[in-house]
Amino acid sequence: MTRLQRTLLAAGVALLGVGALIWISTTAPSSTERAQARYDAERPFSFGPDDVAWGTVTSTHGSFRFERDEVFGWRIAEPYSWPGHAEPLEAVLVRVAGLAATREVYSAPSTKDLAQSGLNDPRVRIELALASGERHGLSLGKLHPLESTVYARADEGAVFVAEPSVLWSSLRPIDEFRNKRVLPFDRAQIETLGIEREDGRGWTLRTSTSGLQASIDGGPFHPADEGQAAVAMAAAFLRLEADRWLVDGAHDLESALETMKAPKWRTAFTLSVRHPSGLVRRATVGVAASKNTPEAKPLAWIDGSLMQLYPPPAKELLTLDPFLLRDRSLAEFRPKEVSKVFLIFGLEFASLTRAEDAWRLERKAGSADASQEHRLASDAVEPLLKKLSTLKGVELVSEEPSAEELGRWLLQPPSRRFGFQGRGGETLGVITIGDLSDTGGFYVRGQDGPVYTVPRKVLEDLPLRVTDFAQ
Repeated sequence: MTRLQRTLLAAGVALLGVGALIWISTTAPSSTERAQARYDAERPFSFGPDDVAWGTVTSTHGSFRFERDEVFGWRIAEPYSWPGHAEPLEAVLVRVAGLAATREVYSAPSTKDLAQSGLNDPRVRIELALASGERHGLSLGKLHPLESTVYARADEGAVFVAEPSVLWSSLRPIDEFRNKRVLPFDRAQIETLGIEREDGRGWTLRTSTSGLQASIDGGPFHPADEGQAAVAMAAAFLRLEADRWLVDGAHDLESALETMKAPKWRTAFTLSVRHPSGLVRRATVGVAASKNTPEAKPLAWIDGSLMQLYPPPAKELLTLDPFLLRDRSLAEFRPKEVSKVFLIFGLEFASLTRAEDAWRLERKAGSADASQEHRLASDAVEPLLKKLSTLKGVELVSEEPSAEELGRWLLQPPSRRFGFQGRGGETLGVITIGDLSDTGGFYVRGQDGPVYTVPRKVLEDLPLRVTDFAQ
């Protein structure tokens, strides 16, 4: 063999070796894949938590059935109907689906083996039904005396030991799997939220294509004040929580109170929620006292269940002035959007036009001096825009004022009127300020809207005449 042939042969062998290494590296499982394969081999179940449609848990605390619900996510279906608490329920599913056998103890357990491991009468029995129709069961018995593990058996197969978190997540009182919130909704889920109070006042919030609307004391719907509506919804949906459940499955409130031997009941308010699916959930909240508990406790009655609430039970729902739920903004705009302001002060007419970092004041025909123009610094106009952009009526005077009323309150013709125009020439809003009322506040009105009063001190720094801008 010549020297060249030997060189070529060595190169060929080297290439074959490199190719073999590449093949091995691309076809052999990685360490992560090998670990996953070992874990999968140790798992008695191959489904995931999202595959479960419904299930039952039976333990020393009792038995209950839970199922998926399109409104609440989960619902306790038996022994009573109540929205489920997603966190503990899903913790059980995650631990069952991810359960792995530490080691097998009895491959074909006898009756004696089951008794020794506590699986002849398990501490917990979990049965799950998948959306596919498959059924699976898991029994949990005694804790291993020498290991931090629990005896388990899946689908009546072998007995094995496993990490005990699956036992602790499921061995809990049934009430811990119930949603503590009396009305477990959020704003995005509701069609209407209404309240009827003991003082005779009431309101309803509803969602619409034009935004949130409010009806006060059964009146027509108007745009709602977003801030006040958020306070009311947070009180209803987040701060009405059950401290403990007292009665379940009662036919009516009277029979539930009789069971509690609490005849002294006073209703504080009743809440009702309508979901777009058509579900209506109605809760009556009040206080009751009994011989055993003479101190009145806040309670709620809903769907056959009576519960004691964490005090105070959403006091905002009792103290909130329903009128505040209505949007009382006189004109909604952002100061930076305004390119022009039209002014009418009695018989004076003028306009303010934005010009880069300043404003130009132009007095119109009919004023004392129609030809005069002034250049104003931004800080002479911007505070006015900021105040008027957030101005809200305080007390409602008239929903639909007559021409006579508008004249009497100096709103038509106006005592002072501000019209706001956007950069594209669109009208952003109009605010008219009239005479002082008998209560000491100014009459005010947005564009073709209701008439309110606003405290005098709120508006006392606004210009009274056009010449005030030029000073």
